[in-house]
Amino acid sequence: MHWPSRLHPGRKPRVLPVAQMVEPRILYPADLAAGLALGSSYVGYAETRILSSEGEYATASAELAYGLADGGAAVVKTATELAFVDVSVSDAGGLIQDLQAQQAAGRPVEIVRIEAGEDGIARLTETLAGRTGIAAVHVLGHGADGVAQVGSARLDAATLADRAAEIAHWGAALAGGADFLLYGCDVVAGPLGLQMTGTLAALTGADVAASTDLTGAGNRGGNWVLEYQTGRVEATVAISLAEQAVYAGVFANTAPTISVISDQTTPEDTSTTAISFTIGDAETPAASLVVTATSSNASILAAGGILLGGSGANRTVTLTPVANANGGPVTVTVSVSDGTLLTSTSFGLTVTPVNDAPVRAAGIVSDLTVLEDAPATSLGLGTLAYGPGGGADEASQTPSYTVTAVPAAALGKVVLADGTVAVAGGGYTLAQIQGAKFTGTPNANGGPATFAWQVKDNGGVLNGGVDTLSESLAIAVTTVNDAPAGANKTLTTLEDTPHTLAISDFG
Repeated sequence: MHWPSRLHPGRKPRVLPVAQMVEPRILYPADLAAGLALGSSYVGYAETRILSSEGEYATASAELAYGLADGGAAVVKTATELAFVDVSVSDAGGLIQDLQAQQAAGRPVEIVRIEAGEDGIARLTETLAGRTGIAAVHVLGHGADGVAQVGSARLDAATLADRAAEIAHWGAALAGGADFLLYGCDVVAGPLGLQMTGTLAALTGADVAASTDLTGAGNRGGNWVLEYQTGRVEATVAISLAEQAVYAGVFANTAPTISVISDQTTPEDTSTTAISFTIGDAETPAASLVVTATSSNASILAAGGILLGGSGANRTVTLTPVANANGGPVTVTVSVSDGTLLTSTSFGLTVTPVNDAPVRAAGIVSDLTVLEDAPATSLGLGTLAYGPGGGADEASQTPSYTVTAVPAAALGKVVLADGTVAVAGGGYTLAQIQGAKFTGTPNANGGPATFAWQVKDNGGVLNGGVDTLSESLAIAVTTVNDAPAGANKTLTTLEDTPHTLAISDFG
């Protein structure tokens, strides 16, 4: 067979049926191998399949003699064709059996399985290494515009750029005029496919053929014509007419799957538990699928509050709402991509409001130490201010104040701004507490004693409608050494009579 030069300077790729460029090839029917046992002189009829310009096959008979090796095995010449079959395609087993039958009938084709999860590009590199004289490379796998899926690897523009040196080495194994046939559906359905096949041809020096529509069963809209080519493609279609007639699948890349996720509800400021879901894909291992998630309302659920977890087919998503935010439902969309197709599922997240405890908005609360018998001393609460602890939904709350502990009377008392003596359990205003002073009991010292109050809001959901903030400070009274006390006193005693002085003699 004459193999023309692969380079056609100045000639643009043509979108034509491969059939117009295919020279007649003789392919042996699958059942011919049984006839080989009749002996080395057996003369049979092989089917000659010629692809017409309409993409249909015509058949003719060609008389062909076969030779047998010792032992009755068919003589297999050195393979000049390589057929890489991605086992994820529909009925890959049937396709492989068909190729094996053709191989047994004398077609010089070597069949290479691309297993699930295997880097098909690496397998091509390994298989082609050290080879020469390969006239045709067939890649039977799923496709999409600009993409030929080869196991877990994607033959696309990005891969051709990233692995250009590796792929260029394939050309060393190819014969002059070699063909590279990509059977995936829609590989050249648009400009991405044109770019990808052109780059592949430039890197390898091969003429590249690919499909612009569905490849496979006619009753599903497919065919076995590779409508687009970058040069003169002469290789015979890998799959026999007999297999084409019964094959029921297409080589389209099927979209990944994701399970339904039910609507979720969580209290404000509380993360959900890990929500489980499953993913899968007919062609791509679950571990290689990319999962993403988005929120329709970042003010309730921000992107940073979405945590994806899990591995393989079993994945999880955990949601943490924005602090103090509530409302919904927020639409959470979880998507899974195989690199080409995307499948999504959505569910609602409702964040129920929770009443937060009030917070101190200003001022400080510090312990107090005073000297015994000191004058009334301020507790330093003049700048105190309180507000609701939650978000905007609590802005209308009005706090109330209750004193919960006061010093024992023996030590002293707390007098509020209006002169009222604070008592435990009494309700007061913030202004009264801001002006509080401590007045010690004369000559009393000790402590620390506690002055405490509680700030309470008036609205809530999960805890009976109220939340409280407790505040307190300690009061200590330091001992002071008092001067002795006494008064002048006149004593009367007899002359020359001793008198013993007593404390009472000093008043």
